[in-house]
Amino acid sequence: MVSPRICIDPGHGGKDPGAITKIDDKTINESDIVLSIAKELVNILVAENIDAHLSRSEDEYVSLYQRVQKSKGSDCFLSIHCNAATPKAEGIETFYASKLPDSKVFAGFIQNAMMKNFADHKDRKIKMAPGPDYRRTLYVLSQPDCPSALVECEFLTHPEMGVWLNKEETQKKIASVLSEGILGYFQTDYIN
Repeated sequence: MVSPRICIDPGHGGKDPGAITKIDDKTINESDIVLSIAKELVNILVAENIDAHLSRSEDEYVSLYQRVQKSKGSDCFLSIHCNAATPKAEGIETFYASKLPDSKVFAGFIQNAMMKNFADHKDRKIKMAPGPDYRRTLYVLSQPDCPSALVECEFLTHPEMGVWLNKEETQKKIASVLSEGILGYFQTDYIN
């Protein structure tokens, strides 16, 4: 039996740090947090016999086009991000594009796993792209030839959530939770 294949996309990287916050006078970049989550997630999935690979494995700039190219041949694509807005904005949300109907189902598995495990966080639901950063969100979700979702794990710009996201234990927990959503999706009939 062929193992399901997934491309895990840690958003941003290199010259594009994504959302930025300061914690104890230290600059914290979204790109570093999501890379940590993505690496842990790939390790978990590989241990579960999933063929998982990263769109980037270090702090480097990868274009949106290159990210989509790295998704070729995958059964699904998950882009991992931290949100940014005002200091009061908070919550977890997952985006999908309407190109492939299964993308909405896949996004639902991701969001449901996140909210089941982080029930004290605001549920911002699943939403059809474009989302707040429409160029990035729409492109990486509408171009792959497989069900695709983009999860915003919380708001880095929220003072408490920024501290929470920056903890190694949080990043490992998020990776574990995302693996639950992915494995749940792979166990359905949607990819068979």
